Amino acid sequence: MQLPLKVEDTEAASMTSFICDQIIDFEAKNHQCRRIFV
Repeated sequence: MQLPLKVEDTEAASMTSFICDQIIDFEAKNHQCRRIFV
């Protein structure tokens, strides 16, 4: 799945943001989030 740089602009953000926040709340969400969903 290819997500935009700014996930907040997509509906998927709901899920992506949530997951990222849960998995990596102590690190750069954007950085890690992209790595997980790349």
